[in-house]
Amino acid sequence: VYTNVGIEEVSNVISRVHLYPNPVLAPAFHIEITSTEKGILQLEILDMAGKKLLSQAASLQLGHNLMNVNVDLARGAYLYRLTFNGTVFKNGKLIRH
Repeated sequence: VYTNVGIEEVSNVISRVHLYPNPVLAPAFHIEITSTEKGILQLEILDMAGKKLLSQAASLQLGHNLMNVNVDLARGAYLYRLTFNGTVFKNGKLIRH
């Protein structure tokens, strides 16, 4: 059962999330995040069947943060999930050209 408990708490902490470039043209992309608290950011990349292809963590500091992600994905569509201190706060689609 999925609920939104905790998402509002994270949205008060994470004020900006920008994943770029999307579509991804090289084996690297970046995630910019602005946070009002220190914590752990977890990125997961999944294929369209839900199989986890990548899990990468980074420590967030107060203010602006940049996470560089290097992953060699085949061309296609993928899903990504971001969690902050164990709470999922963003899901999206990532395209690899």
